[in-house]
Amino acid sequence: VRTVTHEDASITQLAEEIIIMRTRVSHLFWKVSPWILAIAIVLFSALLYLRKTASFRFFDEENNIVAGYLMTQGRALYRDLFMNHNPLPLVISQLLQQAIPSGTLFDLVKLHRVFMVVFALIANSLLLIRFRSKALLFVGAYEYMRFYISGQMFLAEGMMAYMFAYYIFLLIEAY
Repeated sequence: VRTVTHEDASITQLAEEIIIMRTRVSHLFWKVSPWILAIAIVLFSALLYLRKTASFRFFDEENNIVAGYLMTQGRALYRDLFMNHNPLPLVISQLLQQAIPSGTLFDLVKLHRVFMVVFALIANSLLLIRFRSKALLFVGAYEYMRFYISGQMFLAEGMMAYMFAYYIFLLIEAY
């Protein structure tokens, strides 16, 4: 039978402190890592398509931007101006144009495309925080192919993809 010495007690206490510190670091990692991962994926996506993202190849996007402009001029949506689009991008466009005035059409389109990058960053981070590694496949795949399916454009579809993924992950979790 071995007796416990003061040295053995301090080693045990040190081991317990190391375990507590590892647990704290692990918790901190899971709080911070989704943001870092989302930033890395979105920035990689933005760099990959930087030249193409600012191109003038937009279709319904122009309707959203023009409607937002008309709303900044005092026209009311669905009273003075009819749109068959989801109102969320129109209102966001109005707020963007009021907050950050643009001198040229190119700057106006660029402003809306940068908003989509910021929106993607926030949406991906929230998905990774909520669903952790389950959302990683969606985030990586969608960011990689976003340009090919017009996800970088200022369209409701590009914004709703993240909400749709959220609901799909909720269903997977429930069943």
